[in-house]
Amino acid sequence: MVSLRLKHERGSQNEKNFINTAKSLASISTVNNFEALRQISDQNSFDFGLSMEFNNYEDYSFTVIMMTIRVL
Repeated sequence: MVSLRLKHERGSQNEKNFINTAKSLASISTVNNFEALRQISDQNSFDFGLSMEFNNYEDYSFTVIMMTIRVL
């Protein structure tokens, strides 16, 4: 699980673009149970959480490589 806060204004096009890009991670074949979550309570200062599971370390490593390629 990764928790984060964006520098973009809430509801902005940049925020929507980030969320849509993050959701595309679910299409990576080695990603299981992907969730993009919005923080709705005041218990912490984060706005979003991204969660995903992997079958093994090799799947995790492959996913990291694929995520890096998508960012570049």
